[in-house]
Amino acid sequence: LSHLVGSLGIGIYQLVLPLLVFFVVLSSDGFALGLTIKIAEVENSHKKQAYFKLSIICTLVVSLISAVVIVIFSKSLSFIQGGKITPYLYLIVALGVVTVSLLAILKAKVRGQENFKLYSISEIVEDVLKVAVGLVLGYLLLPYGIEKAVFGVLVGIVVSSLLSIILLLVLGNNKNTKMENNQLTKQERGDYLKFSLVAVGASVVVPAVQFIESAIIVNLLSKSGLNSIEATKLFGLSRGTVSSIINLPFFVLTSVEVLLLPNLARSKTNGIYKKKTSLSLFFALFISVPFVIIFILFAPIIMELLFGGALDQVEIKVASSLLKLGSVGIIFSSISTVLSVILSSNNKITALLFSSIGAGVVKILFLLIFVPKLSIYGV
Repeated sequence: LSHLVGSLGIGIYQLVLPLLVFFVVLSSDGFALGLTIKIAEVENSHKKQAYFKLSIICTLVVSLISAVVIVIFSKSLSFIQGGKITPYLYLIVALGVVTVSLLAILKAKVRGQENFKLYSISEIVEDVLKVAVGLVLGYLLLPYGIEKAVFGVLVGIVVSSLLSIILLLVLGNNKNTKMENNQLTKQERGDYLKFSLVAVGASVVVPAVQFIESAIIVNLLSKSGLNSIEATKLFGLSRGTVSSIINLPFFVLTSVEVLLLPNLARSKTNGIYKKKTSLSLFFALFISVPFVIIFILFAPIIMELLFGGALDQVEIKVASSLLKLGSVGIIFSSISTVLSVILSSNNKITALLFSSIGAGVVKILFLLIFVPKLSIYGV
């Protein structure tokens, strides 16, 4: 994508993407987390199906409301983000919120069942289609402008989600879906909704901060003397190009995260539980530390190798410095990722909420202080 649309196109994409992520998390993250835990904990198959049905209804309602809000306030959202986004891009984001959110619930059910073969197949199909369809459409629409190309990439996200939903419905169809007399009690529904709402509060902080970043960083850079195109390019380098490399260790950790949550939810006995959590934390350090060392030592080589044809030499230099600075945070983020799973499996979701809010407030304050003084390095 960087080679296709350059740093400016990546900047536009990274301005729109946080909005999609925010509303997807708001619509589905808490419900999906609660569903995975309940399906792993509950033995009664009819109860499992009842929790799934409740999750689908809640997610569908919230995602549709979110989509309507995005459509109605698309011009206002464009204005908030500095008027750099054509409002029609938000329309495909609205559709993406509904499809990606529903897919999250279906994957949460499969994850809770610990059917990791089907889960892996759906992930592969979704990701391959997202890249293939997105890049093909982006390439075909590029002659009509960079924003049109970004629109094509966003369509790729929607198409991949829809096809993955169909795949999971076909391959994961459970014929034993009769509710009989095992509907959820008022207490069970209340406990699930309470957990899900606190969970979504904890989950939504990060994408909320990312959306605030997308609204203020470009403006802060512009006020420091850069024009809007230069500011958008720097934002794209930071949030798109460099972040895509920094996030590589987390794709490895995701495998542990996916396996760990339903497994811990079922095995809360002290001995085995403690061994699993300790091993997971050790694995987080084992994975993250080598990446940090490699990124610090070989940042210029990595950037030149991956993005030499997409970025000019000044952008390569800036991106290399950003990679060195940002890589240190990988260690802390890796530990935080595993701790989040451990706390969630113990229903200690309030701790995640407070830690996320604290981190989000500190981050925004630091952006306001350091970006005007240090430019994009302040991020």
